Amino acid sequence: MQQSLRYLAAAGATALLFAAGCRKTEDYKFSTELAINNRIVRLNAPADTTQIIVYADGQWTVEPAEEASWVKLQSTGGDGKGSVRAEVTSNEGNLPAP
Repeated sequence: MQQSLRYLAAAGATALLFAAGCRKTEDYKFSTELAINNRIVRLNAPADTTQIIVYADGQWTVEPAEEASWVKLQSTGGDGKGSVRAEVTSNEGNLPAP
């Protein structure tokens, strides 16, 4: 009986050590260098605006890949989480025939 109590006490002490070792010691923070909320932005033919949310760890800038008179960016950069509002002119009459 006494030996069973020793094994039970040893098992309990081991369980306490494992439980103490499993404590959370630090908080984790989500981190990403750069991401946006949509991979593809689709707009209809009439003039329209859209907002793109940017997630970043630091400063970022946005610019069209090539000169485009049909799109106007209302903001071009930020620091950390932010957004870009893009305004596009009407594309009606410029679409290919079906």
